[in-house]
Amino acid sequence: MSDSAGRPVRAAGRLLDRATRRGRSRLAEALAGPTVGRLDYEGAQIMLGVPSKSARARLRGCAKEPWTVQWIESWIGPDEVLYDIGANVGAYSLVAALSPAVRARVVAVEPGYPTFAALSENVVRNGAQDRVTALPVALGRATTLETLHLRTLDAGAALHTLGGHDGPTGTAYDQPVLTFRLDDLLERFGLPRPAHIKLDVDGTELDVLAGADHTLSDPTLRTVLTELDDEKGGQLEGLLAQHGLHLSDRFRREEKPGTEGFDAPQPPAYGLFTRAGGT
Repeated sequence: MSDSAGRPVRAAGRLLDRATRRGRSRLAEALAGPTVGRLDYEGAQIMLGVPSKSARARLRGCAKEPWTVQWIESWIGPDEVLYDIGANVGAYSLVAALSPAVRARVVAVEPGYPTFAALSENVVRNGAQDRVTALPVALGRATTLETLHLRTLDAGAALHTLGGHDGPTGTAYDQPVLTFRLDDLLERFGLPRPAHIKLDVDGTELDVLAGADHTLSDPTLRTVLTELDDEKGGQLEGLLAQHGLHLSDRFRREEKPGTEGFDAPQPPAYGLFTRAGGT
């Protein structure tokens, strides 16, 4: 076959090869699932990246913690400052920032590098850069360099451990992370003082609060919504009471179906603490 006669055959082969590769790529994307999904929040369209199974689960955040959404909508007013400590991929930060009835200004604190990247992308994806300030730091009792033991590199995952705190055995990466006392963070960088704090840091809540004496005593702060460790909940309540913040409501996630009657860990409890005279 002459070269001129073979050209159409070779061209057709190249087209077929490209079409096959495109088909395989689209099949892989379909099998992997969508890369972006809508958060289950009715008040605004909020889109979250879903680069992992853990991140995909965050799309159901409002159904998982309806009390958090109710607190945001009932207590936080336009342009009030919310600190979302342990923001993960940003579901609740974005609810507070983008809900038409709230439109808060949010400082979202998330130290884990895979999840912080997803958080930052979600802020940009939803055009919330002017309302959400994302910080890749941890909070604790001291301002220092700590180690965050990441149990997985999946964005959206939880149950990592900071420093010497107990947690799941085995880590995927020991990430050095700048850790600040909340008081030091506000003073050093001139950050706005919070009117509201959401705190969910997988067991180190007491450490975060121990580094926030001035912040907690400031009358600007009206509410704190925090996870309550069953063993340390009393200590946490006492610490917040010293600063004029008292438990006004308690919530707990429902048990997973099929775990009733078994020696399974209790779902985490959450407490809403308010300052007398707050509205």
